[in-house]
Amino acid sequence: MGASFKSFPTSIEHMKTENTASSCYSVSWTEDNRVLCSVNKGIEVRDGKLQLERTINIPGQSYTFSAAMIDDTIYTITFSDINKEFNTWIGSPMGSPTRSILHTERHDIGSRIIHLSANRQYLASIDYVHKLIKVYKSTDTDAEHMFDIDVTVAGIHQLFGVHLIPDAVLVTDLTGGKLCKYALTASSQPIWTCTGLPRPSGITTDESGYIYLTSNNTPIISIITPEGTITTIHPLS
Repeated sequence: MGASFKSFPTSIEHMKTENTASSCYSVSWTEDNRVLCSVNKGIEVRDGKLQLERTINIPGQSYTFSAAMIDDTIYTITFSDINKEFNTWIGSPMGSPTRSILHTERHDIGSRIIHLSANRQYLASIDYVHKLIKVYKSTDTDAEHMFDIDVTVAGIHQLFGVHLIPDAVLVTDLTGGKLCKYALTASSQPIWTCTGLPRPSGITTDESGYIYLTSNNTPIISIITPEGTITTIHPLS
């Protein structure tokens, strides 16, 4: 069913076994069962047993908030304390970091773009100041902006986590206690909304399509069916 504690994806297992709150801004896992941990000025790459393989340093950046890796391409959101800008970086995890950056997008000063998700077709990031899901057509060298999804119609208070699935994008409303599923179009109406969640923040899914949500500042994992129904709210201990 995808709802038992043993079925938690590797990224959730990493959060369960290690206290990363002081240094790790986000955790995600790759198709080859590696774990990415976004830390100050870089990304830690860990193997399936959570042992550190290497650290990818991103020069000139103060914070690395969110990261994804598809094949040999890294997608990440960074913030520079010097120029106060948020940036989307696309590059190779191997070789010299100064030569590995293939694409950079500097976002508006008024934007706060912290979380992203990527798959083989799309990249999605969230601007929680303007309450927008920004959707891009992605390749291994570039990201072309396609459209924005305005989430104000759904009554979202604080847009926070984002996760791409094959036919849609999932986002969390931190203070509103909601998870919304949107089609990959410019429509502002969600396909479904799951309410009553305890401060939902990070999102991941398993092979069965079940959705796992972390809870901000609370050791809880919520498990949601692919149709948007709560099955379990599990303490993370």
